[in-house]
Amino acid sequence: MKKATVIEMVNNYKYDYAINQNPFVQITKGVSSGSHGNLYEYEIKLALNNFRFKGIALQGNIDTRKKVDNIINKIEIKQGCSELAIIDENGNIKSTIMKSDLIIYNPDFVSGDNAINGSYILKVNDFINGLNNIGLIRYKKSTSMSKRPKEMQYNDRIAIQSYKNSKKKYNALYDMLEQYGMELSEWLAEHDITPIEV
Repeated sequence: MKKATVIEMVNNYKYDYAINQNPFVQITKGVSSGSHGNLYEYEIKLALNNFRFKGIALQGNIDTRKKVDNIINKIEIKQGCSELAIIDENGNIKSTIMKSDLIIYNPDFVSGDNAINGSYILKVNDFINGLNNIGLIRYKKSTSMSKRPKEMQYNDRIAIQSYKNSKKKYNALYDMLEQYGMELSEWLAEHDITPIEV
């Protein structure tokens, strides 16, 4: 399957989901702020040899599972400045990546790249604590929240702070990934997992 076809499938999926779920955002076909992450998730699921997955996981659901050493691991798949949690108006967490065991993360994924290259796998707790220690966690408003009337707005997301505008933050992020995790390619080889080719 060609990447252009995959991107179109992902964009159509995100559009259909968004148009039915979000009353505050007017979205047009082909515009999806999540399509880049969805393509990454799709390619990582193939890299994990998860041939039974049913598309992209809905927000709030576990992205995928993988049995390694007789243990079923719940895995979150993220790239770039992804969201880590959704919070309500009282500050209570409604959805979080903390329900997963592991995270596969790539700070620099670009469509057309091999998703395995530059990806790291580590424990979710280590990832969150590492981000917090280097100051890369922020509260923000989602796009749908920003479309609400001003009096109804609040910070409803916890996300990874932008790091590409600061060499110090960028290097600290990679140092943290090296310290707590391992490159996905090494992990796949260590566990004898062969990616599915498309």
